[in-house]
Amino acid sequence: MPVHIRWRSEEREMPNGRKRAVRVAWVVHQPDATDADEVRFLAYMGSNPIVTAQFKLEFRTLYPEIAVDWEALAEEIGRPQTDINVLSYDELATRIRPILGEYGILLDRLDYRLGRGWTRPLRDIARLLRDPGVAARFERTSGSTFAYFRESHPEYAYALYKVRLLLTAGDSALTELEAHEPAMEPGARFRDFREFCLATLADELDGG
Repeated sequence: MPVHIRWRSEEREMPNGRKRAVRVAWVVHQPDATDADEVRFLAYMGSNPIVTAQFKLEFRTLYPEIAVDWEALAEEIGRPQTDINVLSYDELATRIRPILGEYGILLDRLDYRLGRGWTRPLRDIARLLRDPGVAARFERTSGSTFAYFRESHPEYAYALYKVRLLLTAGDSALTELEAHEPAMEPGARFRDFREFCLATLADELDGG
């Protein structure tokens, strides 16, 4: 299809004054799929693109010579751009919020489930890695961000493992894993939960 969606990164200022990179969609025209130089950016659709009747009308007015399969374009918008199967845990950690957004999952809602209302592991990960210097320090210390989490904050590494499990195997697989988890309350029980995190990661990622 010569007309398709192209995602790009755009920096936006949040209400608290901080800046965050968000994914935004453009409708682009590329007559020859092998020629990147021929890509024309035609219409900006923003971070929550929707193909509406008004958008179609405006597009046809501006580009009457370009035929568009609107149904295929809408399907392309809803398709996740990131293949979770080829993503490293470090990449997942660094891009956790936008990746979940691609799959239609709100980070805060999933975070409440993973932390059972006691902790917010995904929000903590996003906050820590907002500073590139922090990630660099983790890499210097342990070789990778994920390795650092396994050593110092196993509940964060375990949360990333659960995110990957959810996105690759589905909700039923995550629910089955959660059924075996110990309590997460502060104190000795949380230490038990951390030990469970370490043991599960060893079994699943290191072959036991």
